[in-house]
Amino acid sequence: MAKLLNFEVFGEVNQKVVIIGHGLFGSLRNWRTIARNLAQIGYQVVVVDMRNHGLSFWDDSHSYEDLACDLRNVIREFGVKAHVIGHSMGGKAAMVLSLLHPECVESLIVVDIAP
Repeated sequence: MAKLLNFEVFGEVNQKVVIIGHGLFGSLRNWRTIARNLAQIGYQVVVVDMRNHGLSFWDDSHSYEDLACDLRNVIREFGVKAHVIGHSMGGKAAMVLSLLHPECVESLIVVDIAP
């Protein structure tokens, strides 16, 4: 069974799903204000603690492929394609997610990162 990241959900069920991955040394708390604002305009927003951060599981492996699969596993919990926002390390993970698992990604926004 795949390990699942710790996450918080803002907004109503059956809305368009947005998943947000934070940067290195961050946590889901960094994105709560944005999540609340997006929820107010009709999105269901899922903010995650990336692996080895916050309340998520810790693992010796920390590749971008691992991080992308972690995001994929959370998206699958919601059963829909997601709009994915990634910041810094989370942005790189989101880009890898869109390459490896395009069936999970409705759109992609990368914040504060150079490819």
